[in-house]
Amino acid sequence: MRFLIFGNTSDSAKAGCIRSLIETLGKHDVQYAIEPHLYTYLARHAHWEAGDSHLMTGGMADGDIAMSIGGDGTFLRTARAAAQGHIPIIGVNMGRMGFLTDIEPATFDKAVSDLVRGDYHIEERTQLTLAITGKDGAKQCTALNEIAVTKMDISSMISITVKVNGQFLSTYQCDGLIVATSTGSTAYSLSVGGPIIMPQSKSIVITPVAPHNLSVRPIVLCDDWTVEMQVASRNKQFLVSNDGASMACDEGDKLSVTKATESVKVVKLNSHPLFENLRSKLMLGVDNRGGSENLL
Repeated sequence: MRFLIFGNTSDSAKAGCIRSLIETLGKHDVQYAIEPHLYTYLARHAHWEAGDSHLMTGGMADGDIAMSIGGDGTFLRTARAAAQGHIPIIGVNMGRMGFLTDIEPATFDKAVSDLVRGDYHIEERTQLTLAITGKDGAKQCTALNEIAVTKMDISSMISITVKVNGQFLSTYQCDGLIVATSTGSTAYSLSVGGPIIMPQSKSIVITPVAPHNLSVRPIVLCDDWTVEMQVASRNKQFLVSNDGASMACDEGDKLSVTKATESVKVVKLNSHPLFENLRSKLMLGVDNRGGSENLL
């Protein structure tokens, strides 16, 4: 088994911990290769010279599993590379919540043992493809979590006309609109009132951001349906983001969201069931009110 290691290099204080985690792989006789900028970061901040044999030079084809060490942002970046290389990904949480990342540093040794023994399964996660057509030509990008259309500034709301499979759905007066995968349902969409969707459900959800209409609610669709959007904005521009990476678009631009050709293969340890993750990280169903004295 050979791991390809990707990591967050924004915090030099975490370099020693990341080095220790990677060295643990060697104790389990696991081969690994480190992406170049993480390799440089470890050499600079953790004084670690792993040797050129551990430098990733052959691309994704040289690995069996991509390992992301960081938060959800690092996981999403690694997922794009893993999908292109057709290899599965697993995450180690070095951020805050890290909902996408199964492994905590304290349980890393046990997790590596599980991986070596094959005590895991692989889930196929839908990605979305966003196509933007406008006066500047065509652009395209993918997202594992969500495509979000939002207003450019803090002033007036925007108007987003939505069609699904060519049929008119609604015109949303709002601050924005999110098209999220089932994986992304627990991210931005959840924070603005969207539902939690199980990753196996093969669904997407359209969730409005601050809609100016009480009757507007999130709507769940099949993940292979096409969502088209056209935006009207007072300042003639708006923002579009794919998994947090934003770009400015013009009012006349047309947006089309479809299921991506490539899915993301996510490694899930059998010892880390989904509902436990929901309880521990999203505090689902957790009641901290204490005894009966707090019930009134």
